[in-house]
Amino acid sequence: RLFSFSLSFWALIMASAYTANLASFLVAEDAPAYTSITLEEAYQTKTPVCAREGAAVHNELQRKYPGMHLVTAPSFVETYARLRNGDCFVMATRASDWSKFERDARVNTNDCGLKWIGRAESINGGGAATKIDIGE
Repeated sequence: RLFSFSLSFWALIMASAYTANLASFLVAEDAPAYTSITLEEAYQTKTPVCAREGAAVHNELQRKYPGMHLVTAPSFVETYARLRNGDCFVMATRASDWSKFERDARVNTNDCGLKWIGRAESINGGGAATKIDIGE
């Protein structure tokens, strides 16, 4: 009787362990390794950085990091395409531009492979200038 109980308990433990290992094997995916580097690190290591040609971010990078290995394109869609093709390791852009293109199928295809990583490099204020007619 004791032997039978011990054998049953051992079988229960083995079945539970097998089920748990099988479940973790079926569920676990290879998590993509997102590495975040600062623009300073990219500058020092000559890491290619994508930026839209002529944009404020592009001009700021040229001013702040002269000689940085910048990969440019004339439009946002082409700049994101260069990032996806591996022409550059990271892309420097404004948070508002990323929000605009994050769900754009031309930029972030069905696999949603592009992610925002890192932090804001600088925060700049801005706004539109308007003229008010005060009725004089």
